[in-house]
Amino acid sequence: MVTYSKQETIDRINKSLQTPPIDNLYNEGFINWAGKTKDTKEYYTEVLAYELLDNLTLLHSIRSISRKNPYKIIDHRNINIDLTSNRGEDIFAKRLAYLEIENLGKILDYQIPLKNIQKDKAGDIDLVSFNKERNTFHLIELKYENNNETLLRAILEIFTYYKVVDINRLLQSFPQENVDVNKIKVIPTVLVAENENCRPYKELEEMTFSGERPILKALSLALGVEFYSITIDTSQYEL
Repeated sequence: MVTYSKQETIDRINKSLQTPPIDNLYNEGFINWAGKTKDTKEYYTEVLAYELLDNLTLLHSIRSISRKNPYKIIDHRNINIDLTSNRGEDIFAKRLAYLEIENLGKILDYQIPLKNIQKDKAGDIDLVSFNKERNTFHLIELKYENNNETLLRAILEIFTYYKVVDINRLLQSFPQENVDVNKIKVIPTVLVAENENCRPYKELEEMTFSGERPILKALSLALGVEFYSITIDTSQYEL
């Protein structure tokens, strides 16, 4: 397995940061480097997170895509779940749709498109939810069991979507009764499956309880990203 030094890791991200726009940074291969540098034995994601903390202005410069059509997809109410699909994360997202989830409130929709026109380079938000108690609207990046991506990738992906989405249009698409839209706080959120085969879950545990990833934690706080985990009842969600 190829390994990289700390400086090689820094050079990789600095090259990407010097060639904006960076709205596709989360897709760069080095964002998913999961091991440690060969010389200093630091997690790659800690080295990368440090550089990103030094470039928060660039991350905040990601531009929104104005959207003419509502974000809510009307035919999503007729959920078609293909149990023969190998896309477990997509299936699980659909099964969470319209349920009440602790801390996140009601899941309002799934696979919300960010594009306005076909040529726009933007993905889909896995889930959106509204928590009445906190008056918070969550943009959710879901990471299912067997997901091998880094937590850093999840953070950058949902923060990118948070910057790209047309917030006003989004809240208009999912109106809440007796709620002042101007007082709703929109929060980029990562939801991970509590499963040892889910790398983002393992890294979240390390960051939260072991203190192994302090710089990644500092980056997530600086970007306003929240984290939640969910237990998968295999009797209910078996694929």
